[in-house]
Amino acid sequence: MIAKTILDQFFSRSKFDPFVVDYWGSERKQYGRGEPRFTLRLEDEGVASDIVKRIDLGFGEAYMDGRLDADHME
Repeated sequence: MIAKTILDQFFSRSKFDPFVVDYWGSERKQYGRGEPRFTLRLEDEGVASDIVKRIDLGFGEAYMDGRLDADHME
């Protein structure tokens, strides 16, 4: 899926503290080095597409729809 690849590249280049993304279908990937500070869970492949299409609203709308969840966010 193209959107997932784009999202993976974006996360790979991020300067955020280390974090984990649980992708749909049981794939888990850590970005950054060290102990992860938080985990994002993407419930379906449409979430990646929505985020890539509208980065400004994609995360928030997916969270409000229950298709993206996060834990230990500070």
